[in-house]
Amino acid sequence: MLLGPILILLTLAGCGLFYFRPVWFPLPITAEALVFDRQFNWTLWIAGAIFVAVQVVLAWVIVRGLRKTSTQITRRSRRSYRWLEIGWTVATATLFLTLSFAGSRGWAKTPVRTLGKETIEVYSHQFAWHFRYPGLDGRFGVTGATFINDAAGNSFGIDPADKAGRDDITTASLRIPAGR
Repeated sequence: MLLGPILILLTLAGCGLFYFRPVWFPLPITAEALVFDRQFNWTLWIAGAIFVAVQVVLAWVIVRGLRKTSTQITRRSRRSYRWLEIGWTVATATLFLTLSFAGSRGWAKTPVRTLGKETIEVYSHQFAWHFRYPGLDGRFGVTGATFINDAAGNSFGIDPADKAGRDDITTASLRIPAGR
């Protein structure tokens, strides 16, 4: 019985994060950053509302207690539970896909910027950055996900059969020529 009130207290503590608005990200310096922050806030508010609703219902069920035993549940009520599970699964998938689509529009609108005459490709993941510069021919080689091999130093997935990619330079440090 104590678990229900504890869930309510934890939920209220989580709601405090919404009210006091801790700093999630640094201040935006581009228009794209505003789009990403707005999408993050929408996702956070929607997920937060669902979290609060689920925790309140869970606490109510715990406090109220389940009066029916498993032998009292009839075959007809099992079917209604199945439709409830299917409904929640479809609603969750729809919400997830909608938020994913809305977020991908922000990424699609991000312009590709070049620095002077030289383009530098950047590949980032959780704890590392990789930079790729075109070689002497000034062209990037073709890349593919099947060629990615971090152990062999091919983090970009440069196609070894492509001649334009053989002279590409990949490094973990960004170097921009002076004046560009």
